[in-house]
Amino acid sequence: QHRIEFSADGETLGLALKAHGSWRQPLWQGVVEEASVAPADRPVWRLQQPADLRIDDGQVSLSRSCLKGQVVSLCGEASGNRQQQTAAIELGSLPLALVGPWLPRQAGEAIDIGGELSGSARIERLGENLRAELALDSRDGHINYAVSENERLLEWQSLALRATLADGQLKANLQGHVEGDGTLDASIDGGSPLDNPDAAINGRLHMALPRLRALSLVEPELSDASAKLDGDLSVSGTWQAPQFSGRLLVDALQAEIPALGLKLSDSRLRLDSDDGSRFRLSGEVNSGEGVLSVDGSVDPFAEGDRADLQIRGERVLASDTSLLHVLVSPDLHLNWHAEQGVRLDGKIGVPEGRLDLERIENSVAPSADVVVSDPRPGRGEAGALPIHAEVTVEIGDALRLRGFGFDGRVEGSLAIRERPGRSPTGRGTVSVSGKYQAYGQNLDIKRGRLLFANSALDNPSLDVRAEREFEQQTVGLEVRGTALLPILDVYSDPPLDQAEALSYLVLGRPLRSASGADGAQLGQAAAAIGGNLLAGQLGDRIGLDIGVADSKALGGAAVSVGKYLSPRLYLGYGVSLFGSGQVVTFKYIINRLWEAEVESGRENRVGLNYTLER
Repeated sequence: QHRIEFSADGETLGLALKAHGSWRQPLWQGVVEEASVAPADRPVWRLQQPADLRIDDGQVSLSRSCLKGQVVSLCGEASGNRQQQTAAIELGSLPLALVGPWLPRQAGEAIDIGGELSGSARIERLGENLRAELALDSRDGHINYAVSENERLLEWQSLALRATLADGQLKANLQGHVEGDGTLDASIDGGSPLDNPDAAINGRLHMALPRLRALSLVEPELSDASAKLDGDLSVSGTWQAPQFSGRLLVDALQAEIPALGLKLSDSRLRLDSDDGSRFRLSGEVNSGEGVLSVDGSVDPFAEGDRADLQIRGERVLASDTSLLHVLVSPDLHLNWHAEQGVRLDGKIGVPEGRLDLERIENSVAPSADVVVSDPRPGRGEAGALPIHAEVTVEIGDALRLRGFGFDGRVEGSLAIRERPGRSPTGRGTVSVSGKYQAYGQNLDIKRGRLLFANSALDNPSLDVRAEREFEQQTVGLEVRGTALLPILDVYSDPPLDQAEALSYLVLGRPLRSASGADGAQLGQAAAAIGGNLLAGQLGDRIGLDIGVADSKALGGAAVSVGKYLSPRLYLGYGVSLFGSGQVVTFKYIINRLWEAEVESGRENRVGLNYTLER
């Protein structure tokens, strides 16, 4: 006597089995007493009656047995020996939702699939001859994102698949009524791919879908996408090297791209092929008042997928958000190869735009203390294709930038070059005009140039003059060096010494009228421009101690303004150079070696300092 008990539990499925049997040579006979399948959050399927299992001198048989749930049923039987085997399965009302947990996610979102699947299959093998029949039917099904149950991406009223394999020939046909009035009809026949992967095939596909909404399954960045899809394709060649010919037309395309604030309308794409290999791709995408046209070829069946496209447009709306509103006029040639990478050449005109520098800066990266508990790899991070690019960006005079004290326009031409494994570089000049607010004052930019000499895009050379005019005096800032290491100088006409010119620049009045309350503002400006020496000169002129030093309370460099109220008592006020912190300091000299210090800011500190002179 033999007895078997088995059980297994997983996140999506549980299994259980009980059976017994006995051996009396040459016969082994057993009975499957109980069996169950427990899908997560679904009724359990249970064996309706015991199933007999016999093994008799090479002959194996399993009597007809059925698992049934609340709605679903799965029945099967099998028998065979060394020369002949037969198996049959019948499936009734299987909820397609059971497949959901195994479907790939799209942009991190789970896919929900609804409807039922019924069908049957029968397999017979006699010697080397294999015969098989398959029939599957599904009615009233749908696919959507799990978080948007009411937004159907794809619906079908009926789908029917029929397939037969006999005498080494496979024939299959799929028919369906999809998306209301849509139809789907596909068929293929050819030699069995199990016997010969190089067997010849012949097939066709006809699609007429007036309301296609499943585009976001292909491109997750799209939202509220819909289009009309018509297609007639023929397939020939072999299973390993199929060749397609015919046409596919996506018409009346409408979609939103929320990340860019775009609404695409009345767009179309067309694929045509006559030779069964390379497809010609053409299309137009309407965005804003502009039209983006695409024309070229794609070769998805060559060794390594390939595409060669020309992309053109005039005043195409590329982004329309509160951060960035920009129109582009591209004239680009794109060559894409699945193994060799991407090559991009041409130019992009930027005739008009608006850019909020501060909001983009704040949206680029999370703060240093942000911890991502469930990081998702960005698209294209793994196995990214190498990029070769030679693109000239031509900026018109209607591109407006605001933020970080700047309010003005930029224009110019910049040739951008990118190579695999290297940071992008630029060559050209971008001119800047407008106003710049520094130290609470509005300065007119009289000359502004960003110079790129095959330099990194984030580190151009600077040639900027911004100034402020009075009745008989002009003062300003001159910025040289690079963006990462700028050099600032104060200039004046007629000439003034640096401290006096800085007072005009920051306060709008001569230094003799500056008060102690102006000290911190002047000191911070002096530290940014000329360092501790200029700060000290200002302090001497206004009767305060001004300096630049490291502050533990502010966690970095700070400008300090203070005064000894008595020979032993000092009161100071500090402002962080690189942050928003402030601190008030009291010092009392106890004797030649000891002093007490109290700091009140973001943190309160009390210290006793000991000084040893050598």
